[in-house]
Amino acid sequence: MAARLGHPRKSLQVVAQSPLTAELLRALVLAGQRLAEANTLLEQSLAAHNTCRALSVSSSELKRRLDDTPASAWLDDLDQLASRWLVAIDALLESHLEAPAAVAEYRRRWLSLEQPDAPLPALRRARSEHQQHWQALSARCP
Repeated sequence: MAARLGHPRKSLQVVAQSPLTAELLRALVLAGQRLAEANTLLEQSLAAHNTCRALSVSSSELKRRLDDTPASAWLDDLDQLASRWLVAIDALLESHLEAPAAVAEYRRRWLSLEQPDAPLPALRRARSEHQQHWQALSARCP
């Protein structure tokens, strides 16, 4: 592959033809949406007065389930992979001397690790809110 990527323009062509970035961004967006939906349900549960009676497990079991789920491990892996990939793609685009405005907007909207509306920061925020809701639920229900 290194031979194929000799010139930065060639590198950009490979990136443009590769769906990996699009698939990664799609996974981030969809995971963030599912967490937002789960957060809405948790907020509704926290607002209800009979939530604790409806639970079939203890507070400590709720905490354990939050940390020891395949989904949690998958989200950790997704976050790490996305961070590495987005940094690398952003560096590749940065190496292009004068990028068009559309490329700059793409980097800001989709590849940023800091912009709150970009997929990775949005997913991280949704995960943090999700953990806070689970912690609130486990604290409320002994």
